[in-house]
Amino acid sequence: AAMKWHVNVRAALHKKLGDSNAKKHVKRIQRNHDATRAEALRRLEKLHTTQRRSMHARLQARKSAKQLHALQKCTIFSDLAPESTSQIIDKMDFEIRPCGTTICTQGETADTFYLIMKGRCDVLLDGAKIATLGALDVFGESALFPGGGGGVATRGGTVVAAGNDGTTAAAGAGIGVELLCLSKASFDALVGSGTLGAECVDKLRAVARLRGDMNAKTRAGV
Repeated sequence: AAMKWHVNVRAALHKKLGDSNAKKHVKRIQRNHDATRAEALRRLEKLHTTQRRSMHARLQARKSAKQLHALQKCTIFSDLAPESTSQIIDKMDFEIRPCGTTICTQGETADTFYLIMKGRCDVLLDGAKIATLGALDVFGESALFPGGGGGVATRGGTVVAAGNDGTTAAAGAGIGVELLCLSKASFDALVGSGTLGAECVDKLRAVARLRGDMNAKTRAGV
């Protein structure tokens, strides 16, 4: 009887210890779950905040472009009616590129046209700096006019975000340039809708041709 009592006591103690360990294990799992969930919620909120800021920045850039009549001050778009320029700006995306970052690379496929809103960009041809562009200058217009037969345009030069003094800083060293960007698809849609008239398209094409000729002369050492 005494032996049985000891066995029962031992079993009861083991059960109690087992229940205690099980409870600790459950609590540990619960804490880990709560911590993981809290971290996931923090990351989601951070993402939403970033998206809201990005959306706000894009809307603000478009608003500023309209208030400053940015497109009208750009020779290419100077003859467009206010309604047309407003529609064009609404189709443009907004980008901020830190100093030293490459916006487009010579020889790569070109599918976006850029208008500089703030800051400067260095233009490089075969690795050598040939020009610096500033606010309201455009680049990448060749993207809008690929070769015939459904060809694809390529970048004639490399464009790098520069400091406000026109010098290229180390990559990531502060905000270098703010851009409004028009994709080839959006450009085609604007042309198809009549928002971009023939005269404006001809101006863009002329700029693309002139810049192509300048690049060719630079390569030839003329």
